[in-house]
Amino acid sequence: MCEFVKSVKNQDLLIFKEYLYKLERTTNEKTIWRCIENNSKKCPGRVHVEKGEVTKESKREHNHRPDRSKIEAKQAIENMKKIAKETELSSQILHNSIVLI
Repeated sequence: MCEFVKSVKNQDLLIFKEYLYKLERTTNEKTIWRCIENNSKKCPGRVHVEKGEVTKESKREHNHRPDRSKIEAKQAIENMKKIAKETELSSQILHNSIVLI
């Protein structure tokens, strides 16, 4: 099953083999995701997802290393937002926590 994390703009990002992907397009059968480094580094990395599973990886490899720390930071921010919502922490505490990361 695919693993996701939210972007700063609350969009789903796909986590696959320690790379992050954003939704490129959707067809009737599948979704196609492209590497989040596509714009900044012209990374050609893409994956196809059908029924919650990655079914195809791009033949063109990523032109950068995977960044596990970026994934962990996004997961931490998502976790803090969830905790803040559940425990009704003030938005100022949440904001200060995110700034530290």
